[in-house]
Formats: sequence, C-alpha cells, structure tokens
Amino acid sequence: MTDSHLTPDTRWLVFSDLDGTFLDHHSYSYQAALDAFDWFRSQNIPVIWNTSKTAREVLEFRSRLNPDTPFIVENGAAIYWPAELSALPQSVQTLPVTTIGALHFHVHLLGPAYSLVRQQLEALHRNYSFTGFSEMDTAQVQDCTGLSAEAADLARQRGHTEPLLWQDSEERKAAFTDELNRLGLAAVQGGRFLTVGGQHDKGSALNWLAGQYSQTWVTTARTLALGDGGNDIPMLQQADVAVTIPSASGKTLNISEHEHVIRPARPGPEGWHEAWQTWRRDFFNND
Repeated sequence: MTDSHLTPDTRWLVFSDLDGTFLDHHSYSYQAALDAFDWFRSQNIPVIWNTSKTAREVLEFRSRLNPDTPFIVENGAAIYWPAELSALPQSVQTLPVTTIGALHFHVHLLGPAYSLVRQQLEALHRNYSFTGFSEMDTAQVQDCTGLSAEAADLARQRGHTEPLLWQDSEERKAAFTDELNRLGLAAVQGGRFLTVGGQHDKGSALNWLAGQYSQTWVTTARTLALGDGGNDIPMLQQADVAVTIPSASGKTLNISEHEHVIRPARPGPEGWHEAWQTWRRDFFNND
C-alpha cells in the first residue's frame, strides 16, 4: 500500500482530533490509545492536537501528555508553538508571543477574534434560534457536554469561535450558513455543536504546521491524521494518510476520493489504537 513518496526514511507527523477520536465521546478517557501514543513518542514522531477545543482546554490536557509540541485550536483558528522549543523555524520565531500562565507561545492566527464572531452572531440571533456558549453559564455547558465544572469553564474561554446548540430547522440552518459566508464567517458541524468562526479549517492549519516542520527537518514531513467529525474532513483530506474514526453513533466519515484511508471498526481511543496498528503495518517500514 505504500507509494514512492511514503518511503522507509519518511519523517512523520500525527495530527489528531481529541473529542470522539483520541478521547472517548462519553467518558473522555484516552487509556485505550495510550500504548499507541507512547510508541509515537518513542519514535520521535510528534503527535499534534488539532481540535475544536480552546487553548486553555488543550493546555490543561497537554500538561499530562506531550507538553513539548505545537497544537491547533478552535477548528484551525490558531496554532500555538511553544516558545521554549529549540530549532524553531525562522517564520515561527517572528510570530507574536502570548503568555498563558507561566507558558509562552508563538501564535499563528488563521481566524478572527471572538468578539467579532459574537458581534455578527448577535445580529443574526434575531432571525434564527440557537444558544451559544456565551449565553450559557458553566453548569449549562456541563449539561450539554458532560464535562466537569473545571473543564466546562475552560471551554467557555473562547478565543475565536462560538459553539452553538442549533434549535432551528435544517432548512434554516442552510440559510444561516449562507448568511455567515456572506459575512466572511463559516459554520462547521462537529460531534455536538455547530461551531461558528472564520473561514479557516483544520486542513489549512495542518498544511501550515507541516510546512514548518519540513523547513526544520529539511525534508518533506508526511502526515497521518485522525478524526471522527465533519469538522475533521479538511484535515483528513490534506493528510497523506487519513483515519476515519467511527463516531459514537456508529457513523463513519466518507472521504472515498482519498488515496490512503484507514477505517478502524471501533470508535474513540480503541479505534485510534487500531488505526495505529494498521498504519504501522502498511505505511511505517522502519522497524
């Protein structure tokens, strides 16, 4: 199944969604994927989170796993690169630095500020029925996500996008999306929410970040991407190898036009582990 550009000396990057992919949809556990994750780390293959979560959510999670890699937040709206890492690409060194707690990151922005997104949504709210995170308190976010109070509070600290509970018809959702596009925004349906932000996506963020690694490595970085939701499709389409993790409801994304697709049978971290085994057998020949 390998081809001429997927050779034994290829250097790889792994891009993974979190909710419903690396993390179980219901329990948020990742235990079943931990052996695979540890193997990637042992092979010096960076695992990069590419998620709809906020920067503060990822930082809390990242403190337990791979605290030394870049990460992508809010459906490709921003890319955070730890400022303390050595061998930073020149283009990364020139990016502005933001500080979160005691941590410093170079940040590459692909999306608008949250205030702009909220301003446009407030105008549209007169004509459509939905509830955004900004209208919910922490307890309400808990109710619709299953997160702990601490995690729900982090999820409400948005930087670029607004998750919505859509409470109108599917027909009116299409009209709403058209209006957003005319305003320079976009709506992406994830596992639980319709998320509104700029016209950016996880695929554009993957391409930019892979380019930075290629510059540092002085060789083209090849990419493995894993996701389960509609917002993951641009990421999967851009990756050299795409993994379509089944959703909790059993649905699997259709990217049949992609040359290299791995389709595990199990959802969440179990599927993540299964996909790693298949990828290692079919695409990684460096054992």
